[in-house]
Amino acid sequence: METTLNLVHYGASSYDSSKFDSIVNSELSSKPEGGLWACPIDTDNTWKDLDHGKDLSDNFQFTFSGELLTIESISDFFGLNWIENVMGQKVLNFEKLSASYDAIYMDNAIVEQALELLDSSNINLYGWDCTCVVILNPSTITV
Repeated sequence: METTLNLVHYGASSYDSSKFDSIVNSELSSKPEGGLWACPIDTDNTWKDLDHGKDLSDNFQFTFSGELLTIESISDFFGLNWIENVMGQKVLNFEKLSASYDAIYMDNAIVEQALELLDSSNINLYGWDCTCVVILNPSTITV
């Protein structure tokens, strides 16, 4: 089912489609190489709210319309595609997920619950520290 979201990306003042790299699983990171990270406009838990000491005044808004994987419960984690990175941690298999979904949405509250209830020593969800979406397919972006 196609979903539409209004999103904001922090760290750039405009969208440049030439900078959107294909999704590739990273051997060291819990995030993929490529894609575009954003936050829903209507949430109060964004990267800007985290204040990591970075200037996030540069940002742009856009609309996503496509197939969205929404992770909203602990049981959703069990149905995901996981791979093991070089450090022996389970990370999402973004390459496989991108074959079925255009983006992945995860609320930070569910990440915190997952890390408490699942084997957090073996699951790496670093980077999902606020409510965010990673866009896997650039054709779903309208600026």
